[in-house]
Amino acid sequence: MSELDLVFLCDTTGSMGSYLRAAQESIEKIISTIIQSEKCDVRFALVEYRDHPPQDNSFAFRLTDFTDSMKAIKEAVNRMNAKGGGDEPESVCCGMHCASNLKYRESAAKVIVWIGDAPPHGFIREGDGFPKGCPCGYDLLKEVRECMKKDIVIYCVGAEPLGSRYLRTLMRAVAQLTGGQYAALASANVLGELITNGAIEEVQMKGVISRIKETLEKDPSFKTLTPKEKEKRAKEEIEKQSKNTEIERIEIETIFKNELAPVPQIFLIAETLKDLKDNMYETPDIQVEFKDGMFTTSTGYIRGMGRGYAAPMMCKSLDRREVGTFCCEETMKMETKEIIEERTTTQEIRKKKGKVTKEQTERMKQRINNWYK
Repeated sequence: MSELDLVFLCDTTGSMGSYLRAAQESIEKIISTIIQSEKCDVRFALVEYRDHPPQDNSFAFRLTDFTDSMKAIKEAVNRMNAKGGGDEPESVCCGMHCASNLKYRESAAKVIVWIGDAPPHGFIREGDGFPKGCPCGYDLLKEVRECMKKDIVIYCVGAEPLGSRYLRTLMRAVAQLTGGQYAALASANVLGELITNGAIEEVQMKGVISRIKETLEKDPSFKTLTPKEKEKRAKEEIEKQSKNTEIERIEIETIFKNELAPVPQIFLIAETLKDLKDNMYETPDIQVEFKDGMFTTSTGYIRGMGRGYAAPMMCKSLDRREVGTFCCEETMKMETKEIIEERTTTQEIRKKKGKVTKEQTERMKQRINNWYK
């Protein structure tokens, strides 16, 4: 029987209400569908995070450790509530440290689903109560490197529109480095489908990757190869194993008008958030245009003919059932206004079965490279 260790890493501050409700409404279906589809032994853990005092006095992070009890899972998820948050960044680093250091089963597919809309401390230049980084000393990128070593895949779910500059790029980089995927969601309605189908895909990919590793480990010459030669040999084996293999895959309908530009190299090679922060501002953040006509600027979001401005980072108290909206120009003066317009973007998550795709192959290459390095 295949095994899956699935971790929800959730921002539970005030802006995340609709996403927490979506998880609460769909958690039982998520787990039961995975078990039935893959005949899979599933364990679930939940890591909630908010912020450090004095920004938030409830908790920096809270853990419900791995369990296979549906009752315990539902109780943990139903206990989540959106509250607090303080400054713009949250205690992402503490949350990821906790999630990356849980006791995963060696043979299990290991998946962290990070759901959030705010950056970690030590990432942005302004509006950060802890500009030097997490007060506990943890670093998001160091934790991601640990996940790479342990073959923990991270799915990053951006509760769009993300108001913090470079945050979307950071989340995309985290997913890319671990062989996961970035999902930009227009609403919480499709969260359950994303998690269910993404987990099924990862369980099946884990089977293919395990066969590839086994083959390479049995090849006595593999260990003696140079890094470039290992990369070439691994690529050949991935292509061989994938050639006649069919697995499930999810297709996440994009909410963007155009394909996103590649993640800048600095996000993929930086060892710490400080390294990244010191260098990323040399390159402008990747601008995006949403299908509904909203696009990013250096100060927030602007709709089509300049009818309004959005500064989501200043609207963290708003419920995300009403995301789409944005505030009047006065928001820039720190005065929260009534929502004056709603977004019309809809989104689908589709599941398909077929031969291993180019995108899946690239993700497997990343995970095999993480393994032999």
